[in-house]
Amino acid sequence: MLFLLSLRSLVVLAYATKQVGEYTKFKGKGLLSAEAVLSWSLAGIGWMAIIAAFWSAANTTVYPTEFFGEPLELKFSISPYWVDTVDLPDGEYTSRAWLANVHYYFGFFFIQGHLWHALRALGFDFKRVTNAISNIDSATVTLKD
Repeated sequence: MLFLLSLRSLVVLAYATKQVGEYTKFKGKGLLSAEAVLSWSLAGIGWMAIIAAFWSAANTTVYPTEFFGEPLELKFSISPYWVDTVDLPDGEYTSRAWLANVHYYFGFFFIQGHLWHALRALGFDFKRVTNAISNIDSATVTLKD
């Protein structure tokens, strides 16, 4: 019985992943590169992490104060961060503070990865940037009429 279930699963998987026809402009031609799919995935994860940071910083229904501490206050420096609204000993933070801040920073870096892979999917070559920077001393600029 187990063999038949696993065989059926393999048949369904093979059928579900089978390409039907040629790619056209309406069926993903030029869109389905691995870099593009990775870029979209990173964008989704990044935005959800940032939303989760705002959500966990202020929501006391899903994150009760008995377990996570009081709602946080949003501060701005080089980047936004959340601080505790209650007085705690030096170097101690509520679990709500680390949860919100870790979510925000992970989300920020996932979005940076999204931008990197989106540019690569569009054909941008990052090796040209280092070559341009290393040749900046010998570069000349000319204006043409």
